[in-house]
Amino acid sequence: MATDRPVVFYDQLGCGRSDKPDNPGLWRIDRFVAELEAVRSALGLRHFHLYGHSWGGWLAIEYLLRQPREVGAVVLASTSSSAPQFVAGTRYLRTLLPADVQSVLDEYEAKGDYTAPEYLDAVNVFYANFFCRLDPYPEALLRSAANVDGNQVYATMNGPNEFVMTGNLSPWDRTSELRRIRYPVLLTRGRYDEFAVDSTDTLEQHLPSTERVEFPNSARMAMWEDREAYMHTLASFLSDRDRDRAR
Repeated sequence: MATDRPVVFYDQLGCGRSDKPDNPGLWRIDRFVAELEAVRSALGLRHFHLYGHSWGGWLAIEYLLRQPREVGAVVLASTSSSAPQFVAGTRYLRTLLPADVQSVLDEYEAKGDYTAPEYLDAVNVFYANFFCRLDPYPEALLRSAANVDGNQVYATMNGPNEFVMTGNLSPWDRTSELRRIRYPVLLTRGRYDEFAVDSTDTLEQHLPSTERVEFPNSARMAMWEDREAYMHTLASFLSDRDRDRAR
């Protein structure tokens, strides 16, 4: 994307190249909304498009409800407006896994043991179906995934994994407020996305102005799994919004 327009990608506090303080009290959505606004303000961004993938979509929704700056357009990629709806979707998707995999997940979750090798192997079967269907994963995706492994932010806000959500984000739901987000929004998802189709349906039904694209070969990582089509869709949407503003 940066060949055609300036792109700002930042590591949130607690991951990547940013500091990683040992302070679970920091890890709340309010702090990350403030961080996003601090990045915008420090860079002097007066008019910008906002892209949020997965958790980033939740953050984008929260930001837009609180800090409606001169946003040109929004991309909500593989995300939802409700953490409970997301978890309900992942719980359904795991029923599509082989029975022996489900049994392992159920057995260890009943014991509260989320670190046993057998359990982690079963979780990886879920991820291979609904997180990313490429084998092997692209190097960049491996680097991003490594940020989550043992990460205090993820453990505090989310929980052990994508279908056992015990963190402080577990009750998060902004569905009833989506009508307030009046920017043009592109919704993207993969056909096999761990954000089940109901989550995208809800966004489409409640946001005032949306376009929606599903990528047939993808789970949650369509920007890798259907890369050419995904990048074309994203670039076209943003260019169209730029032309709308110029007019």
